[in-house]
Amino acid sequence: MRGPRLCPTTGASDVALGPRLRGMSGRCQRDRTQGGGERAMWLRNCWQVIAFTNEVGTTPLARVVQSEPIVLFRTQAGQAVALADRCPHRFAPLSLGRVVGDEIQCGYHGLCFDRDGACVRVPGQDAVPQRARVRNIRWSSGTRSPGSGWAIQS
Repeated sequence: MRGPRLCPTTGASDVALGPRLRGMSGRCQRDRTQGGGERAMWLRNCWQVIAFTNEVGTTPLARVVQSEPIVLFRTQAGQAVALADRCPHRFAPLSLGRVVGDEIQCGYHGLCFDRDGACVRVPGQDAVPQRARVRNIRWSSGTRSPGSGWAIQS
């Protein structure tokens, strides 16, 4: 019988993580500050609270989770959307743009992205490049804890 597995990043063991997190020690990562110090341990591919549901509206909301910028907004039907906060054209933050209907529009050149992250409109062009996409982040709104929104990193 072998001993507890240790996380290569943090050195935490399966035993120290508890029964709910056993077997996940290889997926943890430390968030590093600019000065080289360490802040907190994050688990990848796990639900993380990133906003309260009342914070997410029709105005883009910027968040940074595990050093990855994320933009949150709601469609006209009230569905919460989480996308990578970076336009693929010039890497401008989508959170500085605006929500137009069910799409988010980049504030730099006006490219529009739907809730799946696909570019659906380019100003001044009839054709939309198929490769123009923003990474969609799986999102669940308030199902785990009332009043808080959750996103998962993959």
